[in-house]
Amino acid sequence: MINIYDYQNYRLFLADFLNDKKQLEKGFSQRDILKKMGITSSGFLSNVLSGRNNLTTAQVAALSAVLKFKKADAEYFETLVLFTQAQTLEEKNTYYSRMVKLHKSKYKTLKPDQLSLFAKWHYAVIRELIYFYEFRDDYKELARMVDPPISPKEAEDAIAELERIGLIEKDAAGMYRQKSGIVSTGDEIRSFHVANFILETLKHAERSLDTVPSELRDLSALTLKVSPEKMKEIKTEIQMFRKKLLRMVESDAGQTQVYQCNINFFPVTKTKGEQYAKNEQ
Repeated sequence: MINIYDYQNYRLFLADFLNDKKQLEKGFSQRDILKKMGITSSGFLSNVLSGRNNLTTAQVAALSAVLKFKKADAEYFETLVLFTQAQTLEEKNTYYSRMVKLHKSKYKTLKPDQLSLFAKWHYAVIRELIYFYEFRDDYKELARMVDPPISPKEAEDAIAELERIGLIEKDAAGMYRQKSGIVSTGDEIRSFHVANFILETLKHAERSLDTVPSELRDLSALTLKVSPEKMKEIKTEIQMFRKKLLRMVESDAGQTQVYQCNINFFPVTKTKGEQYAKNEQ
């Protein structure tokens, strides 16, 4: 079934949702929906899906009722419509923040004292690894499964730290398990550990060019000219994309490997008269 929380554009969601209902329910038609909404124009939904028409607040409520959305889903749908139809970046950010709060996701935002997860690059790798690797106390084997390899002592220290900050635990059978599913730092987090973690993983991305077959990786780069307004919009899109990836792996039942995904977007020029203090020292 179509999951509304996988979408950031209500027109795409509606198109997929209506097509799904048509496949599952014999006799289902858009005409019936329009009739129940009290709309006489036969092309109304087609115009909405194509972007020629927008939905009003009243129409959103009526459509949610006709499609029998649950209360939480209806609230998310209303916000999704407002986000899609927003005209300014400020409006987009307002509705996007509301969408994040309403989102039914299993990922947990880390507390400040848990950011040591990023103190060593392999801590996060090992935490994800034990999701599908049945680890008890064979630190030599655990270390061998990390790429690039780490020492058994480093693996043991990682397990101890992850257990200390409450991200993993040992079950009754002596097996280490994640205490929660997906974790996130949240947006705009500022942390010495996170900054060093990103720098370290960038080095591993460079290494993968020589060590990982091309069919098992995807590295690319874009150089763009953008306005300050568009820069903020792109940054919001990147944040949304990260959250979409988190939702995608929530439902992935065939996990057998840990991947690192780095998304980098930063200026490589300065505006006239601009200086970056750190670079000028």
